[in-house]
Amino acid sequence: MAPVYVLVLCLLFGQSMGYILNDVTNLENSAEQKWKSIQKYTEDISSFCKDEDGQQLEGPVQYKDDCSKFVFCGPSGASLMNCVEGLLFNNETLNCDYPRDAHCYEYESKVLTKLVIPADEIQW
Repeated sequence: MAPVYVLVLCLLFGQSMGYILNDVTNLENSAEQKWKSIQKYTEDISSFCKDEDGQQLEGPVQYKDDCSKFVFCGPSGASLMNCVEGLLFNNETLNCDYPRDAHCYEYESKVLTKLVIPADEIQW
């Protein structure tokens, strides 16, 4: 009867203490798991704050995966930032800018890649 009470106590109080019961024998600290995923994410983002020679960069830096975002490199670490909706990061001015001025390859390739059908091939 005692193991049942322990299991019930874990289920009742374990969640409020930051624990998740994976199965009957494996108790895992969810706060620790979240911290590990945050550390991995921070390490991935902080790689943008180094130049080709491995020197630390400071200020806004282009985020390679999405032109609407940039990485802000500071003394306390790296932060992934979003441009205001409708703007893209301009790597020349290091600011969020209008898409036509941002020179974002991702944006330009979407705009310039359009289906063009020659007029003589259109059946009216």
